[in-house]
Amino acid sequence: HPLPVVSFTGVDLEGCSPVCPEVTTTSTINSPSTIAEYEWTLSTGQTYQGPVLSDCYENLTGNNIFHDLTLTATSNEGCVTTHTENDYIEIFHNPIANFYYQPNEPDVIDPEVEFLNNSSYADSYAWTFGNQGVSTVTNPIFEFSAEPLKHIVTLMASTVEGCKDTARVAVEILDKIIFYVPNTFTPDNDNYNETFKPIFTHGYDPQDYTLYIFNRWGEIVFESHNTNKGWNGRYGLNSNKIVKDGTYVWKIEFKETMSDKRHTHKGHVNVLK
Repeated sequence: HPLPVVSFTGVDLEGCSPVCPEVTTTSTINSPSTIAEYEWTLSTGQTYQGPVLSDCYENLTGNNIFHDLTLTATSNEGCVTTHTENDYIEIFHNPIANFYYQPNEPDVIDPEVEFLNNSSYADSYAWTFGNQGVSTVTNPIFEFSAEPLKHIVTLMASTVEGCKDTARVAVEILDKIIFYVPNTFTPDNDNYNETFKPIFTHGYDPQDYTLYIFNRWGEIVFESHNTNKGWNGRYGLNSNKIVKDGTYVWKIEFKETMSDKRHTHKGHVNVLK
């Protein structure tokens, strides 16, 4: 009786985990004999029956995995032939992207952030810092704009075979209250240092702001709800009369942007003409 001539062909035999190959027998046997049974055996010991092997295989390790494949064909007369292809299926390992950053609460005063990459099984890295920049450094240090914004930071870890994994973290640059209040101004019509106003950089709500100026008797001589509108040294908004030289008390009230908390600050300003 003739022996089967065993052979097979396959597609999708290698790739990033999981790999899902399909292997089909191309075995033959001389007539009138026929091939009655097919048994596939992987080097892992797994077996399958039938003319087509179709399955998926994972690789959870940090190394590529190879599987030998053996096909045993049995004729209707019980004649048996076996054929093996070594390393027939290759399953690439996947990287695992992961990272953290410090400080935990970066802010507008110091928006520089260090990213610590603790990914596994990767050969290269690609970072995206929201819409503010990119990097291929393993552990980059990145300075965001000094604005209270939230940035989605993405790390794509890749292997030389092209397998990829992505990790994303939202990094929020926190707002801080930053303002400066001058202590002297000179409303003498020389177009220099003519008005007094606090200079805000960050952290305040311009829709919830009040500036008061008091004289030494506690009377309000000026009031403003506009951070761009300072005191020109006159008594009241519509007066052309400049107050006397001396020390006046200022008070500002405002709401912070980070919460509903309100702030009150007081100090002194000198009027010199």
